[in-house]
Amino acid sequence: GALAAAVSLMARDRGGPAIALQALSIPVLDDRCATPSMRQYVEAPLFGGRQAEEMWSRYLGPDPDRSNVSPYAAPGRATDLRGLPPAFIHVNGWDPLRDEGIEYARRLLADGVHVELYCAPRQHHGVSEDQRTQANAARLFGEAIRAAIA
Repeated sequence: GALAAAVSLMARDRGGPAIALQALSIPVLDDRCATPSMRQYVEAPLFGGRQAEEMWSRYLGPDPDRSNVSPYAAPGRATDLRGLPPAFIHVNGWDPLRDEGIEYARRLLADGVHVELYCAPRQHHGVSEDQRTQANAARLFGEAIRAAIA
């Protein structure tokens, strides 16, 4: 998710190439790890808030001063989302990344970008306890991609 969002930002800023859709599935977007879901699921199975903080430290380096992190590295830091391609964002209900995905969707909408947001209930990060919920997420994701490239 972060790479797709970052490439969309960069393509917009550099005048191309044209991108049809930001397809963001359980995206990791914000290195600040400060959302309520990040705190709520700090000890979640497989991937919790602690793992998110460790991932960002490895990705951005151990320097605790992250005041100048590029939005190309952490798209949640982008201040202007106007002119980005439409987005399909899939988040999981029991995922520490849930709220940053929802916040990114809200900010895209506020900047005039078409967004479809799907929150899979009772799902952890990257784990599907309910095959029907997973199948629904995959169907919606596929429909969004097919519509974008039609």
